[in-house]
Amino acid sequence: MSCATVTGRAAARLLLAACAVTLVGCGWLARGGFEADRPRWEPGVVLDPHSRPEYDRGLRRVIMTLGSIDKDLRLHRALLEALPDYSEVTLLVPRERRPAIERALSSVSHGARVRVQPYERPTASWRAFFLLRPDKNLLIRVPADDEELANVYGTRWAQDLFEVVTDARAEHVLLATWVQRHLYDRRGAHPRAGVADTRFLDELTPAGLRLHVIPLAFNGGNLFVDELNGRKLALVGADALRKTGTLARSFGEIEPSEQSFRQQLESALGVDDVVLVGGRAPQPDLMYHLDQALVLLPGGVAGVVRLVDSGAQRLASAPAVEAVRRFLDELRHTLSELGYRLVDIEMTVEDLVAYRHPINVIPFIDAKTGQRRLLVPVYDDGRSDQLANRRRRNVVFEELDFEVTEVPTRAGELKGGLHCLVNVID
Repeated sequence: MSCATVTGRAAARLLLAACAVTLVGCGWLARGGFEADRPRWEPGVVLDPHSRPEYDRGLRRVIMTLGSIDKDLRLHRALLEALPDYSEVTLLVPRERRPAIERALSSVSHGARVRVQPYERPTASWRAFFLLRPDKNLLIRVPADDEELANVYGTRWAQDLFEVVTDARAEHVLLATWVQRHLYDRRGAHPRAGVADTRFLDELTPAGLRLHVIPLAFNGGNLFVDELNGRKLALVGADALRKTGTLARSFGEIEPSEQSFRQQLESALGVDDVVLVGGRAPQPDLMYHLDQALVLLPGGVAGVVRLVDSGAQRLASAPAVEAVRRFLDELRHTLSELGYRLVDIEMTVEDLVAYRHPINVIPFIDAKTGQRRLLVPVYDDGRSDQLANRRRRNVVFEELDFEVTEVPTRAGELKGGLHCLVNVID
């Protein structure tokens, strides 16, 4: 599952109503198709792209988003108030939500620095979704035949939507995929004339941001860029390769090889190497993005989740948990081979199955003081061991010279996290 997960009955419908479809000849990688009506997206390539590790950014400018089912700021308020007082925030919201959100911002600390940018429905109506999943070989057709599915668009998970580079003029460019999770099909037959779920990102151009499409499928929460031993690299969850292949097959294109995928991403990000993580099987449902498993820090340090025994033997031996253990073993091996120094961030199995990921953090350099800081999630459900677990995690980061700020969040209830809610431009 992606961070962009709909909940309740809608989520069940997306899975239970799913059926694979085969489409031929749309040419999504090279010509025509649904990208043709995206005049605000830049063609060609970004000249001399440069990627900066997130831990070297300053939270000067950030993007946050609300989806159609987000009626208020309950998931975003605590994070907005924890941002530095110099942060400038662009908040994308469905147009019909704008008045309520602007009223809510009047009671948020530094809310005056939040620019609310409205966006429209992707299309007046749609009869089906075409869903992109890493564990399926083709796009999945899901009829939108109830009111809930017929009105779901946008997302609250800004981190998933794009990756940031600077170009030869040192201007920021947002790299996004044509499809993040699904297409909206007006006629319900095929996505050839469908509308991509990333369409609403076009509304960032009035905010002075440039958009660029690359013909790959990835999620920002499943990608880290870093500088290690004098080389620039990108760590990418292997589901990105699987999803890119799914799009190609569904549109009758040649599936890109791993080498081709890596070369395209290296060129787009301006890095020397792209390292795929977790290539043997789809990434685990309980840890579907890399930012739920690790955080990269300066000096070749990688914080990595270590599952600890909490006495819940029934949960500990569940197949979904075992899949996470295998994924973490492979991740640790990959990072060690690259030369990272690993530090453990403990996580109980109970927290894992509840999507309370303690490592889903936001690293940055305070632009006023130069101090390295971390915004870290607090999932407080009253358990007696939570305070001790939080203290152990915070001590690990403090010993790495980070100032730690705890931010309460309930994002785990929607299978996301603190880092998922924000995309840092600079």
